[in-house]
Amino acid sequence: MKKLFAVLFLLTIATQAQNNLSIGIIGSRFDNLGDATKLTKLNQPIGYGMVFGYHFDKNISFATTAEFLNENLNNNIGREKDFRFHVSAFLTPLEYKNLRGYLSTGFVFTNQRIDYSNFKDTNKNFFNGRFGFGLDYILFNNIFLNVDFGLYNDGLMLSGWSSSMGIRFIPNIF
Repeated sequence: MKKLFAVLFLLTIATQAQNNLSIGIIGSRFDNLGDATKLTKLNQPIGYGMVFGYHFDKNISFATTAEFLNENLNNNIGREKDFRFHVSAFLTPLEYKNLRGYLSTGFVFTNQRIDYSNFKDTNKNFFNGRFGFGLDYILFNNIFLNVDFGLYNDGLMLSGWSSSMGIRFIPNIF
């Protein structure tokens, strides 16, 4: 009997947890602010990725985003490949019908590899703080369209910005 209760308890926890999880795909655009720290060496840096989120309640959530960028450098002198990993917390204080506005803060780890055609390749890792805002539009009960804008800070100054669009869904297995 104890085993049956333990299994039912674990199934209840798993059901509740999966209703709080979300997964999605995004397309993103990055650019530099100023000359001190370059987020990218490209003129039109466009990436793509996935987002995984956990919603503690209606107004507070946590998400991780993994993004990839792979483009030719200006004048075809090489290729830039970036991997970005975001960890952010979200506060959703505004809601009107199917729109939900949020504020976010977190950090971003970037691995930037530049493969030059005729020069030595470079590989850099760096961290940035990130803060932003965005909108979720609820299409259906568990499907959301998302638009997000963020600013990157290297600890001393703003170093860049990003924008992204995506679609997320909350899987309901049980």
